[in-house]
Amino acid sequence: MTRLNNLNATVRDRVTEELRERILTGRLLPGERLDINELSAEFGTSRTPVREAILALSHDGLARMAPRSGATVIGLTPIDIEDNFELMAVLAGVAAMWASQRATDEERAKLRELANAVGSAARNGGNVAEANREFHRHINLIAGSARLVSMLNNTRKLVPQTFFDVIPEQIELSLKEHDELVNAIVDGESTRAREIAELHLQRAGELLAERYTSLMSRQIEESKLASDSETGGG
Repeated sequence: MTRLNNLNATVRDRVTEELRERILTGRLLPGERLDINELSAEFGTSRTPVREAILALSHDGLARMAPRSGATVIGLTPIDIEDNFELMAVLAGVAAMWASQRATDEERAKLRELANAVGSAARNGGNVAEANREFHRHINLIAGSARLVSMLNNTRKLVPQTFFDVIPEQIELSLKEHDELVNAIVDGESTRAREIAELHLQRAGELLAERYTSLMSRQIEESKLASDSETGGG
């Protein structure tokens, strides 16, 4: 039985999170069937949360529910990933620009602390992903726009939680860009802050799209080999 994380969330949300991560990291391939009974047994839950999770994923364009054929994975293409990161970059750029214009001295100091925490997590084997989320969450908080945060959250639904596991080389680049971004925000350089934030996410999107292509190719090849082995094909 698969253990679901984030115990504070509902069962449906936890199933959604797990299936989303599998799709975004290529462990569930486009066209692959999502068997509600099998998933219910795997997660140790009833059919209802699994069905609701798949419906939630269908609203994000990651799965499809059909009356007769059941549920299948749609997944992403490398172009989808790059497009999503481009949108995220524009939104994050605006957040950084507003943060540079609106930050208090206390908020600037806190932002530098959070940037240092990402570096500390990277050096000491800590949770880099969570530290990174806190850093960017603080910028969004300083920006002071609930509407902007809502739009950013929608784009993040297509980014794997294990982003730094998929692209570990992004960590070192992120640390450098975080320092540059903090300096621009602290100094009130709004145009510079926007440019850094946009480039930061555009580069990340390009790397993820490239890695996703490799992951998908490998997963498809492994799936084909497993199928040939089961059928005795060569």
